[in-house]
Amino acid sequence: MLGRLYLRPMTARTSSAARCLPRCHGRQSRAKLHCVTVNLNLDQLHIPGHDLTLKRAAIDSIAKAKPLRPAARRRPESYNPDDAAVILVSRRLASWLEDNDFIAQLIKVAGLDLKFSTAEGISILSAAVDEVPRYDSRINYFASAEGLSVVCGSSRVLLPNLWDSDTEQTEAVAQPYLEFELARERQSEWQSRVTVPVANTVFSNGKPHVLLASRWEVDGGEHLRLSRRVEKKRQTILTTRVDMQYHGSGTRVHDSLRCPFVPVTKPRKIVAGLGNILRQIEIDSEPVPASKELEAVIPALVDLRSRSWEGNVTDSTAADRPSVWALVFPRLGAGRFAPRSAEPLRLEGYTPSREWHYAQRNSTLIHSLMLGGGCQLRKILSGGGGWGPKQGLLSLDPQTSLTAHEDQDLENFIASFEGEDGGPDIFLRPGSYVQFFVEPISLSYSGRLADFHLPWYTTLAPTLAIGTSGAAPEHPLDGLAHAWPALFGAVSSKGIYFTHGKRFGVPPTFATKLDAAPSYYIASKTIPPAPE
Repeated sequence: MLGRLYLRPMTARTSSAARCLPRCHGRQSRAKLHCVTVNLNLDQLHIPGHDLTLKRAAIDSIAKAKPLRPAARRRPESYNPDDAAVILVSRRLASWLEDNDFIAQLIKVAGLDLKFSTAEGISILSAAVDEVPRYDSRINYFASAEGLSVVCGSSRVLLPNLWDSDTEQTEAVAQPYLEFELARERQSEWQSRVTVPVANTVFSNGKPHVLLASRWEVDGGEHLRLSRRVEKKRQTILTTRVDMQYHGSGTRVHDSLRCPFVPVTKPRKIVAGLGNILRQIEIDSEPVPASKELEAVIPALVDLRSRSWEGNVTDSTAADRPSVWALVFPRLGAGRFAPRSAEPLRLEGYTPSREWHYAQRNSTLIHSLMLGGGCQLRKILSGGGGWGPKQGLLSLDPQTSLTAHEDQDLENFIASFEGEDGGPDIFLRPGSYVQFFVEPISLSYSGRLADFHLPWYTTLAPTLAIGTSGAAPEHPLDGLAHAWPALFGAVSSKGIYFTHGKRFGVPPTFATKLDAAPSYYIASKTIPPAPE
């Protein structure tokens, strides 16, 4: 049986905290990638001089969290030095990325191979995202926070084509973004990609965004000098399953989507739909307006939530106006996968904690339905009410890619109108099935669950966590900083875009947008159970 997700925090004011990652199999061993995420308390950021105090706390936390290295007497011929790093900061800290002294100090303590760096020096990709991940032990799950996240590795792998600007000069990018890829080891394996838009930093540093590539020359193995810095429109951050492993038998890295949703209806057969507009579903063998069932369930759920709000939930707005998502089962295979779907939430004897029980139970199920069954998760943008032909229509979010073009959306709509099957973006076809979900209510800590088990550890190997803002309420930090060794990732308030396939852009390719809080793409290593 696999255990809980264990992350050991270290505070900036605690010198007795663990100073390194555990050893594996009695010998010092580390992953080819090493990383750390530091959560910061920004409550007093506005106080003059406190910015410098926070920077020192962040540097100290990174220095304590970096893994120990075996002493290297000489450089092996086949050695690829850790000469690259990705530095992500939350939006409020965007100005830190233009502080050369701070970046130089961070490079020195992050664990890069300064002595073995090549003539090209150290390559750094820095970006401001909305937030960085954190781990909430109260629910054994990821949430979001202010701070920074750093990963170090070889520039040959970690940052492909960092200095290749030919494509960027010809490509029109509406919004800069980062692409995180977990590369496959064999051609038969499917590959995952997560696209994250960078943050809007206008109110932080007066600039629309921060996405920079910089090169640092190393003088004498310790002195750093900025030699080049350019703005980027996009960049791929590549990790491999081998890079994320610690040496040892029985290790393997796998990735997963975690979407803790609460089902509020059963799967219903789609009778009529057009493009991203759902018109009719089937209930008890009769066609009904698409919103009919929701118009009864959602008000009842809102009423029950409002009665339980006092002292139990943290966001009365979310309790009053819950967002609704549709899980669409494709026409091919719907008969096989729809029966495996989750049972809807029972409203009799309702308690807020029951929603989290349902969300926990269904998180893994939704992952298998999306990746294994090709189901699409789409947010309902508008709909309900009306009369005549427009009665009960539901409009679903058509976007599955940050870089999708409006021309493609129009082509999909025309193809759907003319009765053509079209591509994978035309998903509301008669014969498909749809099930409706809501986000679980945000409980206070007193009403929070503590038994949300995830099947991986993160003390030995890097964990990549990319998700959406929200989840558990942010608790006060003990001190200025908390460091999570072996954790790296980014959090977006606008949503992340997930693609899964053998070749990107070539069917069969699964693509979806995740903008519910808290949804996460997680990649980590499974530790096998101890022998009995």
